[in-house]
Amino acid sequence: MVGLSLDKNLSLQTQGYDLDLIGFEDSQIPLYLHKESLSDKKRGDVFMHFRVDNPTNLTAGEADYLIRKAQTMGLFPWTPGEDCLERDFTPQWHEAVAGGGSRLVKGQTQSGCGYCLRAAQEDSLANGYSADEAEPDAATEVEPTFATDEASPPTATRRRRRKRRDTL
Repeated sequence: MVGLSLDKNLSLQTQGYDLDLIGFEDSQIPLYLHKESLSDKKRGDVFMHFRVDNPTNLTAGEADYLIRKAQTMGLFPWTPGEDCLERDFTPQWHEAVAGGGSRLVKGQTQSGCGYCLRAAQEDSLANGYSADEAEPDAATEVEPTFATDEASPPTATRRRRRKRRDTL
């Protein structure tokens, strides 16, 4: 049905047929720039729109894409500033443990992304507050705490290495 002419579409509609095009909904999430600048955009500008199937329930691939955009480029689906500072961020990563498993390590929860925290700290310093009165940068003070609910089982066994066989 691609490239259907307007006359043909009107004649089908007069006969009682209705064309419902799938995949052209307005389900696009704007991604706002939280860095100071990137390309020709400045902090707070809409950098790009991200098309999703259902904005209320993201798929794993869509969520992974948004996480990568946030980590590498500083793009988030909410505006920087007060809106971002009201949100809680908990850094987490996986660490290898003895026995070949891994465990989830969670850092200290902070309010706002690192870009908005730095901007708020610079604003407070520019307004005459000393560095001691300004909010500390939480990214440098992260004390990791270990999540015990997702740790590897203690019965994990080591892998044995196979001996090489020399062939003649």
